Amino acid sequence: MMIRTQVYLPQTQIKFLKDLARANETTMSEELRKSLDTIRRVKPKPRKKNKVELSAGEYLLEMAKEARKLGFKGPKDLATNLDKYLYGSE
Repeated sequence: MMIRTQVYLPQTQIKFLKDLARANETTMSEELRKSLDTIRRVKPKPRKKNKVELSAGEYLLEMAKEARKLGFKGPKDLATNLDKYLYGSE
C-alpha cells in the first residue's frame, strides 16, 4: 500500500532525482523509494560506547582508528609543525 506524502527538497536534490529518474526511465518517487530502501539495509557497526558517552580523548582515538581503516594518513612532520597545521602559522 502506498501513502501519498509531501517532502520539501532543495533544488539540487530535485534536479538529481529528475536526472536519475530520466536515466533509469522511472519516476522521481521510485528513485526516492529505492534510495530509502538502500539506506535502510545499511546498518551501522555497533560501538562499545555511545558517542555521547565517550570522553573527548576516547572520541578522538575512535576517529583516528576509523581514519586508519580508511587509509588516511597525516603529514609526516605533524609533531614538528603542529601550530602550522592547527593555526596556519609557524
